[in-house]
Amino acid sequence: MTQDKTDTPVMAVDPDHLRLAIEPLFQWLEAGDLEDGEDTMPALDLKDLLNRLARTFQTDDATTFALFKRALALSYFCGENEMSAELFVDGYPGAELCRAAAHLPLRDLPSEDGEEMSHTFDRAEMETALRGAVN
Repeated sequence: MTQDKTDTPVMAVDPDHLRLAIEPLFQWLEAGDLEDGEDTMPALDLKDLLNRLARTFQTDDATTFALFKRALALSYFCGENEMSAELFVDGYPGAELCRAAAHLPLRDLPSEDGEEMSHTFDRAEMETALRGAVN
């Protein structure tokens, strides 16, 4: 996997909020896959999801968007990297992954055609953060 090592400046978020935001985000992504039959996000429901996150966590727009972006990056990271099953709870990233993802810099990952950008985390930085969470 080739990554642009440029950090995307996204504020840190509360790891517990991130952990609780993962399930609705994954459900939203899965609903988009089912509706469109391809790997796209249902833009129509994006506003509803963001509003739901903002109400649930009583966060401002910037914090809500950071929470959403970090949850997306964690989703992408977990899908692209083989991770220990112990890091997951009921199929969702657990507390250790969320603690790391709540503050690590996001990495930009351009699509093959260069027209879209995904966000993820650097594998080495994630492993270091996970080791620190265990110790």
